[in-house]
Amino acid sequence: MKKNCLFLILLIFFSVSINGNLLALPIQVAPTAVQPEGEGTAENPYKIANLNNLYWLSQNSAHWDKHYIQTAENIDAETTDLLDENKGFTPIGNETTKFTGTYDGQGHTISNLFIERTNSNYVGLFGHVYGENSKIENLGVTDANITGYNYIGGLVGWNNNGCRRSCGKELLWRHHKFL
Repeated sequence: MKKNCLFLILLIFFSVSINGNLLALPIQVAPTAVQPEGEGTAENPYKIANLNNLYWLSQNSAHWDKHYIQTAENIDAETTDLLDENKGFTPIGNETTKFTGTYDGQGHTISNLFIERTNSNYVGLFGHVYGENSKIENLGVTDANITGYNYIGGLVGWNNNGCRRSCGKELLWRHHKFL
């Protein structure tokens, strides 16, 4: 009985009536880190199927030397603005722990990515990619809003001896350098 009452209250609270029609209000929820399927090997790479899998990758630096493929045609990252006290998505790879793995986007995209790191270097979906065995390929980043201090890009902030090919254009980014 209590569950039914709570459900009814929530339904009323998150709904609006316009001309007698009940419309649900959209509720944005921040992504949660969910480990993707796979083992992270070249033979059985982690399969990035949604934003929760991509967020898991950004939160698990111990796995930044593994292999990944994106199975989702487009990952809409619109709710990344809700992460990390509204600073947005944490770049994959940084000055301390670089991304040394592989990521094959399989011709797919990530859209609406938000990163607001005005005092940080190495800012992008992949912040710092390092090593001749690292590779990011066949991936597009569209409609991104990315802010950083130095080494900023939509797809990669800094590519140090890594391979990047067949990737889409890097979009809106802002450089903040205070003199």
